[in-house]
Order: sequence, then structure tokens, then C-alpha cells
Amino acid sequence: MATSLSDIQAKIAALQEQEAKLIESEKDEVIQQLKEKISAYKITFEELGFVAPVVYVAPKNKAEKKEPAEAKYRDPATGATWSGGRGKRPAWVASLVEQWEKNGKKYEDEIQNYLINK
Repeated sequence: MATSLSDIQAKIAALQEQEAKLIESEKDEVIQQLKEKISAYKITFEELGFVAPVVYVAPKNKAEKKEPAEAKYRDPATGATWSGGRGKRPAWVASLVEQWEKNGKKYEDEIQNYLINK
């Protein structure tokens, strides 16, 4: 048997090509057979050795829900109230602040006129 290395490598390449073609031609049929057997025997993916995919679940906001703050200020025109803190100022307070700033009045002084418990 006097064959060279290049002859052997060429035969290997030809056989690998045949293998790839054979796999491709039989693959769909094999998959269908496997699906039928898995369904018939009620085989789970865990029994086949697969691991369930890890799904990222965003952590829930663990900040405690705060009770609504007690109202400190009241709009005499509408009766709307505001606690004086936590978040954005309500529209009625924001419009008053804008008016005070235009007239050169101080917020700290003017807001006192709207206190519920003076």
C-alpha cells in the first residue's frame, strides 16, 4: 500500500463531503421521527439532558410604599391640597411660585399664606 499523505488527505476530504451530504439529506426525516417518538413517549427536555433556559426577571422594586404625606397647604380657590414635599409641585403651587418670582416675592414667605394649620 504505497499511498502518499496527500492521497489520504484527499480521500478524507471526499469522505467528509459525502458525510455532510448524507447528513443533510437524512436530517429532516430523522428530526420528524424523533419528534414523533418524543411526543408518543411524552419525553421532557430534562429527560433528554437539556437544561431549561435561564430567563432574566427584573427585580421588583423593593422600596417600601410610603403612605401619602399629610397635606400642609391648601388652594383656597379649588380646595386642592399639597404636602410640601415628595415629588413635583402641583400645578396650582407651580403657578403661584411663578407669579411670586415675577413680582419679586419670596417663596418661603408667600407659601405660609396657604398653610392649612397656621
